[in-house]
Amino acid sequence: MDYWKIIKSFFSSSMSSSYELTAFTNILVINRSSIGNLILSTPVACALKTNFSSAKITYLIQGEYKSLILSLCPFVDEVIDEDKYDNIEKLLGLIDESLPDLIVDLDSDNNLNLNWFTKVKYLKFIKPDLYSGNVKHLAKCYLDTISPVCTQFPKPIFPTLFPEKITNKNFNNIKQQFNIPNKPIIAMVAGINPNKASRSWLSEAWSYVIDNIVTKYDITVALVGYEEERVSCEIVRSQVEGKCINLAGSLDLTDLAIFLSNCEVLISGDTGINHLAVAVGTKTIGLYGQTLGYFTGPYGCEHLIIDQSNHCECHEINTCKLTNTNQPGRCMNRIMVNEVLDKINDVLGKNNHELNSISSHG
Repeated sequence: MDYWKIIKSFFSSSMSSSYELTAFTNILVINRSSIGNLILSTPVACALKTNFSSAKITYLIQGEYKSLILSLCPFVDEVIDEDKYDNIEKLLGLIDESLPDLIVDLDSDNNLNLNWFTKVKYLKFIKPDLYSGNVKHLAKCYLDTISPVCTQFPKPIFPTLFPEKITNKNFNNIKQQFNIPNKPIIAMVAGINPNKASRSWLSEAWSYVIDNIVTKYDITVALVGYEEERVSCEIVRSQVEGKCINLAGSLDLTDLAIFLSNCEVLISGDTGINHLAVAVGTKTIGLYGQTLGYFTGPYGCEHLIIDQSNHCECHEINTCKLTNTNQPGRCMNRIMVNEVLDKINDVLGKNNHELNSISSHG
């Protein structure tokens, strides 16, 4: 690494006079987080495009999310794979090459402040103390980061992904490929992710919910998730004797977003998929235990969140110390089946006649 280059950049920045730009034309947004936090930052792109309509907005993100953002988020003009800029020297090289006039750094796990190294206008996201009281939702915190330069903000702030232009063909292909009947669809993230098992819910609880709602409503239940959740979703499917469809690991993120946009509701623990559903405008029932529903719950669906985080003793670790590894956390096991059924009825009950009409005339 050329440390002398970094040191010179630091002194150049610190010695330059401060100034404010009234308009920006080339904006770099950095968010190398997981898919959930990335989706929660898309209102930032919307707000920036609203305030600076002629600006080019570039997102530096994980490469696996590039197709999703470019194809469905109209506020982002370019995506750069963060793998190519995995150290400070390469990142400064990117800044020198692309010449942004505003950098918005939304990385919460990186304490590096680029303001030390560049004279470009720089805004840095600071993660709040989650236990200080009166904490805003993460999506709002991201927007607060750009409040020094923005005067207009989207209302509502979601949806931010718009699959309408490509959804019909892709959705029909998905239905045909997996023999999905022409009925309203309820999606569930019912699998156990080995990396975040404590955020999951018991497979027996999911099975009971599925048995109940397929009896009450003329619907299709689809299990969605990542490849590592496919096997645990198949266990749920076998427990209900095939009364649901297992799509876990079968759809890429773009097709999953399209599929979710055609669902009546998603039920999920704390996973990026629930933010994906919110971003395409689908109502989401969030099941929260180890993580905080008021901070990373499905935005705009606060009335549909079941939050047991006040009973959790393991907020600061990645697993539950009170249950076995690769099992749902004890706080998640406090969520009762009837609580989830009540939330589903809140969403579907008011539209029961409409759901039956869609099914009978489909």
